[in-house]
Amino acid sequence: YGTATGAVDASAECLACVPGRYSSGTGGQGVEACSACSAGEFSTGSGGTACSACEVGSFSNQTGRATPCEGCAAGRFASAWGLTECSICPAGTYDSVGRATVCRGCGVGKYSTQEGQTSSDSCASCWAGSYSSALNATGCTTCPGGAFSTVTGAGDCSSLCSPGFFSRPGSSVCTQCSLGQYQSASGAAECQ
Repeated sequence: YGTATGAVDASAECLACVPGRYSSGTGGQGVEACSACSAGEFSTGSGGTACSACEVGSFSNQTGRATPCEGCAAGRFASAWGLTECSICPAGTYDSVGRATVCRGCGVGKYSTQEGQTSSDSCASCWAGSYSSALNATGCTTCPGGAFSTVTGAGDCSSLCSPGFFSRPGSSVCTQCSLGQYQSASGAAECQ
């Protein structure tokens, strides 16, 4: 931008916009010719003609930013360019490092009910008699009657009760049929 008004002065110099500001036109006059970078953008050099968008994994909620954007804190993420804030990792996920573009999911057999978690330790194992076959789970599913899971952190309840045994929903073991009752099929929820 120039500082002189009126006639052209060959000795007058144009001044560069300071970092955090830019000018996309020519012939600007005065410091007001330089616009501040919008939130979600930055400009580190002087004389800029445009601002750069914050990279994925980072954000800026201030205008006129003259330094690179801040990285998202652990437990938060930014999946697009030019964001003004980071999103909280949803339940069933976590981020322990920061600058995340996506959050990591709790593994099969694990779950988390809290948002913004910063460690895989926040993912609890499903209890015996339940399972989680999905990543990013926010809870566990109770084993159906006739099936069971003896371990914590199961990804399924594919073990079926043998003939002569049964299990109620959520069981971690099968129970033998009482005297006077029987069960000829496997995977039964009750005896006859």
